[in-house]
Amino acid sequence: MVRSFGLLLIAVWIVLTTAGCTPTEGSNSKERGMEQESSLKPVNLKVLGIITFSDEQWDNIFVKPIQKKFPNVTLERLNEKNYRERLTSGYVPDLLITSYASIPDLIELKVAGDIGPMMQKYKFDGTNFDKPVMDMFKSFPSFQFAGLPMYKNPKVMFYNKDIFDRFGVPYPTDNMTWEQAVELARKLTVTDEGIPYMGLQPGGLSHLAGQLSLLQVDPKTNKAAVNSDDYQRLFQFLKQIQTIPGMDLGKANSDAFFKNRTLAMYDYWTTDGLIPLEEAHKTGNPLNWDLVTSPMFADKPGIHSMTDVHVMLMSEMSEHKDLVYQIMSYIASSEEVQSEFAKIGRAPVLRSDKVFQHFGENFASVKGKNLEAIFKTGFAPRPAPSAYEGLASKPVNDALSRVLSGSEDINTALRKAEEEANKNIETAATAK
Repeated sequence: MVRSFGLLLIAVWIVLTTAGCTPTEGSNSKERGMEQESSLKPVNLKVLGIITFSDEQWDNIFVKPIQKKFPNVTLERLNEKNYRERLTSGYVPDLLITSYASIPDLIELKVAGDIGPMMQKYKFDGTNFDKPVMDMFKSFPSFQFAGLPMYKNPKVMFYNKDIFDRFGVPYPTDNMTWEQAVELARKLTVTDEGIPYMGLQPGGLSHLAGQLSLLQVDPKTNKAAVNSDDYQRLFQFLKQIQTIPGMDLGKANSDAFFKNRTLAMYDYWTTDGLIPLEEAHKTGNPLNWDLVTSPMFADKPGIHSMTDVHVMLMSEMSEHKDLVYQIMSYIASSEEVQSEFAKIGRAPVLRSDKVFQHFGENFASVKGKNLEAIFKTGFAPRPAPSAYEGLASKPVNDALSRVLSGSEDINTALRKAEEEANKNIETAATAK
């Protein structure tokens, strides 16, 4: 009798305990269901494209992968290079596709959002990216991390093999110094059968300054910083090339290399060079070309190029910051997406042999070329620029033109450039 009563108490206890658990489990299931429903709720994200892609590229790189990974997300793209007016007139983006150089302006407009906390929250793994590329985003004083890279665009040196063959000059090689490139240029700057050939275009002052991690405006003081020993060095280097008999840096331009084919060596951005070379191939008029790493300054061994990337920024104004960050992280870290960039001649930011093997896959013109040079590139650290960086460009380039024409000495030209740049900055700061 006692044993039966004990069994009855145990049975009652089991029923009561089970009954007590049921509402809690039901509540947890309901919460999980609500979370799942929330994650599947349709979300329309506005994307401001300050740099643009063709419709086909946009579809392959962004739309299809994102629909696959985030099926509830649709992208509403607006391409607008004159973004400042658009942003100050009430347009609210969620994601911005832009260049690194525009980040200071977008921070000043209070549009760019700091993704540092998100990276910690979602445990972003940055070990599969080039350190100088990732360090760029940590160089803005008010931000932990300003954005994520989509693809990089290192400089390389394209060369016309026919011109080298014509004058019996050995082809350039990876890891040359600028001094070695200039010596080759001297042998290739020749007028032959009435056609003037030129040896070298080193890519312009700003490109060379980037190799030395130089800015034109000090971001701490917002004052011009071009009247310096480093800029004197660059002016002297360019003047050395200009004074090669027959050289004219003003005429040694894209047309001279890609169209007229009278320029032997052209130090240029990878993607920007591959596109016209592919077009020439498609039209049945291919250039006999190859490429090597961008030449280095002798005192900067291993540094071939300034870091240059196109980037994704999370909008501070977005109501979907977590989702935007997750999409950014996916684009940067996905082998599938990075392979799509590689196929269209954009150097992937994700270090992966599996991704690299797809480079130029959609370009028939790159078959058999020294593509390894693109991935050998050593990057110079790139400090965060001032929002006024661009205001020094014209004064400095005008100064260089006067030096190259012989109408002004380097010291005078740089002093005038700095004075003019500071006036531009003061005018812009007063207008704000």
